[in-house]
Amino acid sequence: MNFEICRIPQGNIMIAFSDRNLSVGTLELESGQELSRHNRPVLESLFQLKGKCVMKFDEK
Repeated sequence: MNFEICRIPQGNIMIAFSDRNLSVGTLELESGQELSRHNRPVLESLFQLKGKCVMKFDEK
């Protein structure tokens, strides 16, 4: 399987599969980094693989 790797200043996004209904991959954030608010047109299901995180939700 081929993965697409997108390097971002906060870490890496690795995409295994993506279409208009589903994206499958991983997000790896460097220690102390955060990912700003983003909107996704599909349901997200997130799993913490290691370490600790803080998630902030904005109900706007």
